[in-house]
Amino acid sequence: MDVFGIPVSLTYKGDPHLKSFPGGLATLLVRAGVFIYFLMQLIQVWQKSTTIQASQYRLDLSKDSRQYNLTDKDFDFAYKLEYIFFQQEPEVYPWVMNAAGRSVQQKIRVKQDIEICKFGRLGLEPNTIDYLNVVKNYYCPKEINFQLQGSYSAQSIKQIQLQVTYCNQTNLDLKYNKTKQLKMKQICKTLGF
Repeated sequence: MDVFGIPVSLTYKGDPHLKSFPGGLATLLVRAGVFIYFLMQLIQVWQKSTTIQASQYRLDLSKDSRQYNLTDKDFDFAYKLEYIFFQQEPEVYPWVMNAAGRSVQQKIRVKQDIEICKFGRLGLEPNTIDYLNVVKNYYCPKEINFQLQGSYSAQSIKQIQLQVTYCNQTNLDLKYNKTKQLKMKQICKTLGF
């Protein structure tokens, strides 16, 4: 309809529909092509045999033998130690194992040598900005070759444990083969160690 309310239609020689044999044939061919395409897609959907199923996997963690190898190619870490709470005593949670009637875990400790982190560790390159001062303040293990296995309830377990001990003469003797003497007795006494 136009602004005056008169219906507007496209006509050809007074007829609103163009009636010709080639036009009708083209219309039939296009409609047949669309219908055939629809049938082909419907056949493809029915031919696909996809099965969706819910599965459960139960794992006995006490007998889990999977082992994950961590090397310096795919894993890296660094740490920084700071004692901030000078006003509070550090909380110590001792771990005591009772061996009465239970199997005792055999612990094998492997000491890991550490060094100040260098460029090339943790994705740091010499031409990048080190916002956290990792190269100056953080410690990295010299070599990374760890295996992780099991859980606390497993018969066999391999884990990484980072232990921080205060400086005393016993630890110095172990680390430096009795060549260093403790000079920090007053600081240790002040900190309550």
